[in-house]
Amino acid sequence: MFLHAARELGVPPDACLAFEDAPVGVTAAIRAGMRCIAITSSFPPDTFAAGSAVPDAAYRDFEAFLAHEGNWLQH
Repeated sequence: MFLHAARELGVPPDACLAFEDAPVGVTAAIRAGMRCIAITSSFPPDTFAAGSAVPDAAYRDFEAFLAHEGNWLQH
């Protein structure tokens, strides 16, 4: 799904930023070669940290991400 979306947008996967609310989705995005932000509205943050693919950052929702836009790479 992530690779298909990147192809449809005409953007290489490594230039994409995926947002996912499930550990399996984080794994899929990372395996597709994308950076990934976990949204912790469905699962607690420690669920993502314990997975086989760890997201670049985790936020409780999109508003929290937008409030820290530009700083998320430092996490």
